[in-house]
Amino acid sequence: NGSFGIQCVYEEMDRPLAVALVREGHVVAVPKGYHPSCGSPAGPISYAYVMVSVAPDDRNFMDLTIQPEYGTSFE
Repeated sequence: NGSFGIQCVYEEMDRPLAVALVREGHVVAVPKGYHPSCGSPAGPISYAYVMVSVAPDDRNFMDLTIQPEYGTSFE
């Protein structure tokens, strides 16, 4: 249907690790940093968010960092 999304991956906004046009079936790896996405007006955007670790208890999956420019909550 022509819909697509834009996926950004960065730690510093002026030094992106990736900026990609994504469509259904695409996969974007996010090794670290912030990763906002935006959908086109042609259709919705949805994604599956998967986190992995090498060993049990290697990572706290709810230890999230919000980009400082956007504050500490979305209330």
